[in-house]
Amino acid sequence: MRNKTNGRFEKRYKVNENFFDVIEEKQAWLLGLIAADGCIYKNTFSITQSEKDKGLIESCKNMLSYTGPVYYKKAVGNDKAKFVLTITSRKLIERMSSFGVVKNKSLKFVCPCNLPRDMDSCFLQGYLDGDGCVGVYNVGNSPQYLVISLIATEFFANDLLKICPVAPRLSIHNCKKLWDCRWNGEFAIKFGRWLFQKEINVDSRKRKTFEEYEKKYVYRFEKYTEIRGKLATFLSQGMSMMKATKELGISFQTGYRWMSKGLLDV
Repeated sequence: MRNKTNGRFEKRYKVNENFFDVIEEKQAWLLGLIAADGCIYKNTFSITQSEKDKGLIESCKNMLSYTGPVYYKKAVGNDKAKFVLTITSRKLIERMSSFGVVKNKSLKFVCPCNLPRDMDSCFLQGYLDGDGCVGVYNVGNSPQYLVISLIATEFFANDLLKICPVAPRLSIHNCKKLWDCRWNGEFAIKFGRWLFQKEINVDSRKRKTFEEYEKKYVYRFEKYTEIRGKLATFLSQGMSMMKATKELGISFQTGYRWMSKGLLDV
């Protein structure tokens, strides 16, 4: 909305329209967030987050030096309550479009080829914050299990195979034009360490989940990795699975499961 002053129209709210002129960590993160969860219409874009992620919306507002409000939408029917940040700026829209962040991007988005490669992890941090999941789950008697996942177009999923140091497992999403990209267990830990290597001053619940998990549980996975290495060595030397697992203080079933899943380099 604009106000008329001295015969000229001026924007009611101010925003830093030069924000995307130089791409650094924050800019790459915000591009990723909008690519995943933003809505673009003409010269306006909006970012929507759930109640528990209000801090993320506030981070976006502060990042862009936006003077307008964050709107709260109450829950209606099956739609949960949410916070919405809406900004009108032709220049910001044009800069975003130069990185492939455009309207109707949901089924055709690809990773921006003109994004500096050292910003890939920051871009994916934002994408994960927008439309991804970082979860910790109990699996049988094993230590708690980390899963990182996001939804991507087929093109973007193929890009992830190229730019991520740890490749995701891909499967067709319920919407057959999209793909589930998933990192589990140790692969999630390795991917998360790369993904969150650069500190971005935003209120990210998903980053906090990963960091808390790493502090509490990652040492267990490293311990199991060491044990698997020793088990592989024993088996390569001709020792039986029964004797090797007993020697290492683990169950025969655990050793056999590792073997069947191809987790032993024998």
